[in-house]
Amino acid sequence: MTAQAVGGPRAALMGTCSKQPGHRYVAASKADLEALLKCDLDGATIALKPGSYGRVNLGAAKGLTLLSDNPAQPASFETIVIDGGNRIALSGLRFGGSIEGLAWRVQVDDGSGIDLSELDVVGQSPPDGNVPGGVYIHNSKQVSLKRLKVSLVSNGIRLIGTRQVVVADNIIHDFGSDAIQASDASQSVISGNYISSAHPAPGDHPDGVQIFTLGNQTAQTDIVVKDNLIEKGAGGLMQGIFVTDETDRNPYANLEITNNIVIGSMYHGITIAGAASGSVRGNVVVPLDGQQNWIKLVKANALELEDNVAQDLMKDNSNLQAKAELGNNRRMIVPPADAAAASRAWKAKHLPAEASNGQ
Repeated sequence: MTAQAVGGPRAALMGTCSKQPGHRYVAASKADLEALLKCDLDGATIALKPGSYGRVNLGAAKGLTLLSDNPAQPASFETIVIDGGNRIALSGLRFGGSIEGLAWRVQVDDGSGIDLSELDVVGQSPPDGNVPGGVYIHNSKQVSLKRLKVSLVSNGIRLIGTRQVVVADNIIHDFGSDAIQASDASQSVISGNYISSAHPAPGDHPDGVQIFTLGNQTAQTDIVVKDNLIEKGAGGLMQGIFVTDETDRNPYANLEITNNIVIGSMYHGITIAGAASGSVRGNVVVPLDGQQNWIKLVKANALELEDNVAQDLMKDNSNLQAKAELGNNRRMIVPPADAAAASRAWKAKHLPAEASNGQ
């Protein structure tokens, strides 16, 4: 038997396992892992030897950490599903391989206290509607997604029906539709993410960050989108940050869009449609060559609009031109050299390893 408790007794793989909080178990195969998952291991860690573990459903597991035994040789999965689990952490794992029948590489339903970190999530080329999405969080609360690398997927990260979610310091590139989507996602923070290289289907208009409303939901509150870099990169046309209330009756409250950089965007560099309170502050939007774009507020005049730079700034489809209207916002097209310098500076601060490799 290869699964064992490090510093403790050997795990009884095919029988019952005594609860051993804090013990670190090692699994070297999918069979080892599945045997351990039958045990009551609340509070334990399972370290996975290099290899392929296929498709695993953790169900309603509690207090479990899965990580790679050797971070330089991460364990690989086709997918992991969490359904009703709480206090679960996944760290240092890779997702790839077969996509047959998959909607998402990582899926969390009805979870709480979920921590996803240092995951490498890969779909398949080309990243169109035939490939799975990256990470889907549904009807869950207190979820953290940090330092993920998500690529070659239809959509990068999707939050639906969530509360208290942090999406921070991730790299999302080469996606088909949207990098980050959220709906019914109050108390969310989307911060410090690098988003690049959309590959849209004909007629589609991908967004770096898209937040929207579902038909019967109440108003979304306390959403922060800050310090993200969204750039066209090697991909096709895309937009920056698009926040809309399609119901036209549930405006966002306490919405903060702060210090984001959007480079190479088509029309909607940053657009907010339907917001009752919050701010749009310190953002820089740079258009694609020859393309008009803007920071635009529609039915959102209560938002504070300060210290932004964009080709156009608009409220309810009217350009702000007079000094009294613009305040300390600036209407200008940022020169390409300045945009490139801003991108390099952001990467040096947020992605030092990737910046040094020319990400």
